[in-house]
Amino acid sequence: MTTKHFLLAATVFAGSLGFGGPALADSVSVDVGGGVRVILTDRERETIRSYYRQQQPAPQAKAKPLNKGMEKRLAKGKALPPGWQKKMQHGQPIPSDVWAYHEPLPRDVIRRLPPQPDGVITVRIDNQIVRVIAATHVLLDAFDLY
Repeated sequence: MTTKHFLLAATVFAGSLGFGGPALADSVSVDVGGGVRVILTDRERETIRSYYRQQQPAPQAKAKPLNKGMEKRLAKGKALPPGWQKKMQHGQPIPSDVWAYHEPLPRDVIRRLPPQPDGVITVRIDNQIVRVIAATHVLLDAFDLY
């Protein structure tokens, strides 16, 4: 069973037991070709955007160890390199040099969102919100925060 099929089966099973309900089902869509996509719904996107509009910018958490080039950029006060978004492709793992900048969403936001499918997390990387498979960092969905 592939990860996609597992996520769909888990979502359908959870919904049949009353867990997650319609909100969780809204996060999963089945493509015409039979593929499964775990997406951020319009409601989830608006909930996240409204939270960040109301908040002051939080201090950046210390990132995981970076390669020497990225360390030099950061030491000079530079952010992620231009074009880093181009490195992220749906269905592919997020490169480790980009993943090092991820931040978990604040608990206040998590509480406002419907439950996520098991094994899926939503995080912030720079000005993007991304939903990934937790174990592999495979990109499922993303949107610009601002």
